[in-house]
Amino acid sequence: MDDKKLDQEVDLFDSLPLDLSSPVHAKAHVPFSRRVDDIKPATATADLVLTAESFQCDNVQVSRPEITASAKCDKANIPRAKILKITPIPDFYGDGYLWFKMHFAKPAPVAYYSGSTKAHFQKFLLLGFDPPTFLLIRRYLKQTNVK
Repeated sequence: MDDKKLDQEVDLFDSLPLDLSSPVHAKAHVPFSRRVDDIKPATATADLVLTAESFQCDNVQVSRPEITASAKCDKANIPRAKILKITPIPDFYGDGYLWFKMHFAKPAPVAYYSGSTKAHFQKFLLLGFDPPTFLLIRRYLKQTNVK
């Protein structure tokens, strides 16, 4: 089944509109780095806030102090009009989450490095979602599609 057909099939089951009269909150998993020989479970998450006007990613948290989040989305506030699409990427952690690359029309300020107030700009953001959150993000992007 190609992506377009799969997208149409998912639409049959996921057609409820989001109420964006107030912000919608969700959690995303974010990439992180650790030593190659480290096999202890670990997570890195970020808070998402979805509004009709913007997509916010903030408050990156790691489950263990020895891992480093590489999410590059702390304090990100991206205008909805800049988000083009999300595309699946391989599950490089084997953690069961659905990993996606969120593409932007123009580089967006998606990171503040520790101790800095200068934003880092890039054209994409990597995020992992559990299936219900993926459907929420998918619905949000479809509903707020900017032409």
